[in-house]
Amino acid sequence: MVDVNWLPRDGWPRLAADFVWQSTLIGCLGWLASVALGRRPAARTYVCVLALALCLFVPLVTLAVRHAGWGLLPPDPATQWNASYPSGELQSSEQQGLAVWPAPAVVRLPNPWTELAWCIARLAWYLVTAWFVMRLTMSVCSLVRLLQGRTPCHAVSVNAAARVAARQIGLRGRVEVAHGDAVASPTVWACGRSTTVFLPPGACGQPHDWLSVFCHELAHARRGDPWSRLLAEIAVAVLPWQPFVWLLRRHYLHASEEACDDWAVALGCEPDELADTLVNWLPVAQAGGLAPSLRSKVMERVRRLLAMTSLPRPALGVSWRVSTMAVAACVACLLALAQTRSPLAHSHALPAAGWDGPMAEDGTSSHPDAVGVSQRAAGPQTGARSAVPVHHALPRLNACVQHVLGLLAMEEVRRDLRLSSHAYLALKLETEAAQSELEQLLHSAPQRHDPEQWWQWVRKVGDLKQELLARVESRLSQEQLERLRQIIWQSYGGAALLDPQVAGQLQMSLQQRRMLWTIYKESSARLRDLFAQTEEAGLPRDAAQACAAELRQQRDERLLGVLTPAQRDAFVRLTGRKLELDTARLFSRLVGEARS
Repeated sequence: MVDVNWLPRDGWPRLAADFVWQSTLIGCLGWLASVALGRRPAARTYVCVLALALCLFVPLVTLAVRHAGWGLLPPDPATQWNASYPSGELQSSEQQGLAVWPAPAVVRLPNPWTELAWCIARLAWYLVTAWFVMRLTMSVCSLVRLLQGRTPCHAVSVNAAARVAARQIGLRGRVEVAHGDAVASPTVWACGRSTTVFLPPGACGQPHDWLSVFCHELAHARRGDPWSRLLAEIAVAVLPWQPFVWLLRRHYLHASEEACDDWAVALGCEPDELADTLVNWLPVAQAGGLAPSLRSKVMERVRRLLAMTSLPRPALGVSWRVSTMAVAACVACLLALAQTRSPLAHSHALPAAGWDGPMAEDGTSSHPDAVGVSQRAAGPQTGARSAVPVHHALPRLNACVQHVLGLLAMEEVRRDLRLSSHAYLALKLETEAAQSELEQLLHSAPQRHDPEQWWQWVRKVGDLKQELLARVESRLSQEQLERLRQIIWQSYGGAALLDPQVAGQLQMSLQQRRMLWTIYKESSARLRDLFAQTEEAGLPRDAAQACAAELRQQRDERLLGVLTPAQRDAFVRLTGRKLELDTARLFSRLVGEARS
């Protein structure tokens, strides 16, 4: 996959980028569909409203999908590396003089100029959105004042025409006709089962075709246009920089008026009489501040009405609505899932193979989140550097596989998994050849000064590890795999918090993960010194096991102390039922195999 350096990967910049490209794509498709449906205003309004809603909600759904770790694309190696490795450790490793080697992923440190640009863009977005929200709030306040200061219309003919229009259009609930000082032309507001049509002061005494007027206005209430207009205004307020949102809003407002004209004509109003009514209302509206663009739209509606030769179809069929909604839902799902899966929310039963685990309790292991050979690297990349010390890489190459097989070799583990002796024997015979080949590869490691041969060898070892883990998973049921994963995390103790899967499910912050790594590094240094002193004194390794167990217990307490109470409870649930294991014997045997 091509790495686009300017595309943000997480946080607010990533959400803003989703809003930009997704609203542009959805808005363009909605605008094209609206233009294609030019002769069907009801369909145009439906498409415009759907497009505006998708522009607002698809980026938020994308954020939720990303948070859950879903996606149609495989995880990016760079994302898998960056998600688990604190960026500050790169500089500290280089300052300590540790050797570094090309890695399959590039760790990108934040660019201050890029951060400043995103900060300025975010501030500008907030200010413009706040201005539009203030305008929308003022409009809502004006509507509230209009509702509170309305004066009921007592003209019998006008109220009778409103009742007839409501009955013909199929509008249920109470319909009220009132005068409003702030309106220059008939306006409708519908909330629940109550609908109010506002008329200018003194309009009841003028000769108008009130039936066509009320058919048009009540059609807005029948179609739910007040709420759709509110959605359009919210979309403009949230995305004021998106030109397609403005286009969709304009198309919707014009198409909704044409759709209500079609309702009036379909209910028996003559097109020429409705056009005459529009012309009669135009001077009054213009005196109240009608814009020239709106005047031109009214005249366009008049010309459209005069050109009608047949009855229009104002309502959309159920099949058309359902199919359009299904297409919109499919587009929303595809756009939301068009991203890479998060390695932190991996759903495999066993821990991620890219994290070999803190198996080397004597300090021979390096950073617990460092790049493992199971990451399928495409080869050395120019400028890609990893802070994995060379002398720490070899003892960790087959840690995860040997740890899983070592746990399965323990009788108490097989008893807890309800794994029969026959099944374990078959698994052992099936994996012996692959283990033998893996040991031969480990003993035939190429020279490290040749990065190309080194990473070819790394990929071969990684493929064998994946094959071994796949054979283990094929022999176990889903329940056994879930339980085995819990036992693996229990055997790691507090160091299991360094697993990217655990960190992702506990939703740990970057600061917490850095604190965990600092504690683990200090503990590893103390264990390294302990075993080094034991070897210098010529004592057996068992002599240091008691001290090592005490150090591990202290380390686990410090690691768990970094978590919040809710995270500790979640970690206890994550590791499942407690199983007593002799982890000192297990780790000692694995370290001995790794050193040999």
